[in-house]
Amino acid sequence: MYIVPVGVDSMETYGNLTFEPLISETEEIFIALLQESFQVAVDEEFGPDAGTAIPRRDIERSIHGPGAQSWLVTDGGETVGGVNIRVIGNGRADLDLLFVRKGFIGNGYGKKIWDTVESMFPEVEVWETHTPYFERRNIHFYVNKCGFHIVEFYCEQNPMGNGEEEFPGNEYFFRFEKAMGKR
Repeated sequence: MYIVPVGVDSMETYGNLTFEPLISETEEIFIALLQESFQVAVDEEFGPDAGTAIPRRDIERSIHGPGAQSWLVTDGGETVGGVNIRVIGNGRADLDLLFVRKGFIGNGYGKKIWDTVESMFPEVEVWETHTPYFERRNIHFYVNKCGFHIVEFYCEQNPMGNGEEEFPGNEYFFRFEKAMGKR
């Protein structure tokens, strides 16, 4: 089940971008495009035989998790990316997955998607997200473009969690937060 935030129709347009809530017929597209997008950095860092950037089960766990809301994002009818968030409550939310489709990276779509998500959820006071250490492009994006701060580094001395993650570079991760302040 995909929850649409209050005031957001089943398909909503923000500027040139249209946010289409994920449905069973578009879930496979979302997964494939997300994996393709993230695979670029894994292949560059570890080589083409390193393995899948984000395993399917991790993506499915995110998009089907409690409170999950996911969208494919289009511009002029062409899919340019996607996003998956989870409103936790008490003014907090997780940005679980945000991707810009391969071939559209570097054209400002990531920032436009993120700015739209922020505007869709004005009640969120603190956003949280994670990215692996080798994703320099993501680190730059979250810190320098979106205003997140690195608040934790996961490593051998500070393990990330349940240890189920099985993908290249999973041993070192950053956790980011963005405090929204009063609007």
